[in-house]
Amino acid sequence: MKEMGETKMRTAYLFCLVVLASPALGLAQGPSPEQTADTLRYLDSLRKPNGGYGADARPETPASLPATASAVRAIKYFGGKLKEPQATFAFLDSCRDRERGTFSAIPGGKPDVRTTSVGLMALKELAAFSPQPVEPGKAFLGYLVPESKTFEDIRIAAAAYEAWFPRADDREHESLRKQWLAEVLKDQNADGTFGEGAGKARATGGAVVTMLRLGARLDESSRKAVVNAILEGQRPDGGWGKENAKTSDLETTYRVMRCLHMLGVKPDVKACRAFVARCRTPDGSYGVEPGQPGSVSGTYFAGVVLHWLE
Repeated sequence: MKEMGETKMRTAYLFCLVVLASPALGLAQGPSPEQTADTLRYLDSLRKPNGGYGADARPETPASLPATASAVRAIKYFGGKLKEPQATFAFLDSCRDRERGTFSAIPGGKPDVRTTSVGLMALKELAAFSPQPVEPGKAFLGYLVPESKTFEDIRIAAAAYEAWFPRADDREHESLRKQWLAEVLKDQNADGTFGEGAGKARATGGAVVTMLRLGARLDESSRKAVVNAILEGQRPDGGWGKENAKTSDLETTYRVMRCLHMLGVKPDVKACRAFVARCRTPDGSYGVEPGQPGSVSGTYFAGVVLHWLE
């Protein structure tokens, strides 16, 4: 009788462990097919009659180029299919200054480095739906090169460069690569990392990705230091965050994870998936931080990070 009682107690104990662990296991496994379907429905709800997408689900939020670019990529990474891609391409193209090759956030708006870079990447993604070939040269040589002065400018411009000129031996733009690389390397630590303290993982991830996009290579010693800095920077909540922030965020996690992906390294996958899951909202969207309202940018970051964790 005593043994039977102990067996029942052990069974009940194990059952409780399973029940308590189930939510954590679910978070660590990524979104279910039903959750993914909810996310795609959310993204579809952002679409406007002009083919563009808004930054959030509020009806009054207008379509913008940055939001549209994020939506196009998020739909792809969550396994969906873009509706009427020709209309979306036409919206993106309406944000372009054909004379200068630059882009603005809305048709007729003022161009800047970030929006022009994002526009070039989005146009490349949808190039198959263009009625005529798109030439990015004007924007690169006539605008992005002279206007990209800060690291953040160079970081996003380098992403556009990689999208259009993926070959590291691209001779035509060699002087451009050297110019941008020289600026990035000014802030490099002796061991190959960037930044310091709690901000080292974010700074290192963003800078090293930019270097790799521009054709630079890491020696073995620098590669080891970079990987260690990023892996050690993964926080207890599973993500990465800005230097002075107490919580992780999806934008920083996205930056860092892109670097790890390019280097062929994975972090604590279960912990990172669980962090992404905590950023999810009931309508299927993702906030940039846990507890924040969902947005197209947060949903894009989540989709890409989950893809890299597979």
